[in-house]
Amino acid sequence: MVTEWTIRRRRADRLCLTDLQRGPSARKIARMMTTNRNNLTRTDAVIVANIEKSVPALATARTLLDRFQTMIRKRNISDLSLWISDAKSSLIASFGNGVSKDIDAIRNAIEQP
Repeated sequence: MVTEWTIRRRRADRLCLTDLQRGPSARKIARMMTTNRNNLTRTDAVIVANIEKSVPALATARTLLDRFQTMIRKRNISDLSLWISDAKSSLIASFGNGVSKDIDAIRNAIEQP
């Protein structure tokens, strides 16, 4: 069983030149950009690095989403207003606007158990 897992992992980690030449679908890019970097295969990590290098706005959006998730998980409300102002000038501006419109509900959701 360990051997089979190792073989599958090595195959998934192999950098395939054809995978890098053709672009992934928008759905796959969205999944890769929102997945924890430690959980990506080597090929996916290279693709994400190239995307972030080519389109820095996507890297910023990913960072903002990570910050929002961290606020929720750690129940840290102090960074919310700074996050909203940062989000309003990024690709996730509509999400930031929605959060600012429902700021009281978001605060309660973060603070209340």
